[in-house]
Amino acid sequence: MVLYIFIFVALLIYLFLKYRKIDTESIKKRDAPIKTCTNKADSPPHKHYVLVGDKSPMKYYFYPIYIFHSKESLELYKNIIVAYAMIEEPFHTTFVHILLFLDKNDDSIKSNRTQEFKLKIRNSGEKGSAYLVYSIKELIFKTLLRVFNEFNGSYGKYFLQALLLATAFVHLQKMRQWQYLSSEDEDEVEQCILIAKSFMKNESRQRTHVFEMIKKIKEYDEEFSSINFYFESAKRFAQEYPYVEHHYHEQKLLPSFSTITPSRKSLYALKDFGV
Repeated sequence: MVLYIFIFVALLIYLFLKYRKIDTESIKKRDAPIKTCTNKADSPPHKHYVLVGDKSPMKYYFYPIYIFHSKESLELYKNIIVAYAMIEEPFHTTFVHILLFLDKNDDSIKSNRTQEFKLKIRNSGEKGSAYLVYSIKELIFKTLLRVFNEFNGSYGKYFLQALLLATAFVHLQKMRQWQYLSSEDEDEVEQCILIAKSFMKNESRQRTHVFEMIKKIKEYDEEFSSINFYFESAKRFAQEYPYVEHHYHEQKLLPSFSTITPSRKSLYALKDFGV
């Protein structure tokens, strides 16, 4: 009889402890704090994304959609930054600065297929030329997407980010807006690096890496020989626009930096961008 009573009491204690453990775990799960994750290898301590509970979608610190002034820049942001969570700094903000700068300061380059016509303005001594041009902004956007698609998976994320920035700076140098930065004594490599410094003001390991890649691209290093080819290849399917160049009284174009201070990043899930 005593044995049965002992077994009964032991069973009650066991059930009580088991129930208490389940209840405690349930409370802990329900009240779990936000977990923050950082990437210490590529950026200073900074919260890049958060996990709330176990079933909530992961949220990342992205820039809002409304800061992009063209559908092309927004699509590039979604296809590269959002889709692959390329949110390490300084790459993330620098890449956004480039997109916004191009939206604000588009320039043109003469079409490979155009024929130039000489013009003379009636009742004026002014002369000019008419021909078809490509949008440098559109060519750079196409080139960046091509570079990303071709090199993604073959190289690490840090290498790919530096290559994308170097590619942008090399082709930004083709815009007349940057002529004021350099003197006649500086070669194209130095001009590209000056542009890079305008966007990447703070010293960083990635900035140094970008400078090295710029030099290799401009000197047609075998490893990056395809970068210049991608830009030229983009012209094959690029839209052509009519352009009239006046040989006199042509305004000096200066870059506008009014849009390269984007809004603060906020937490977004991938579905917020349709990704």
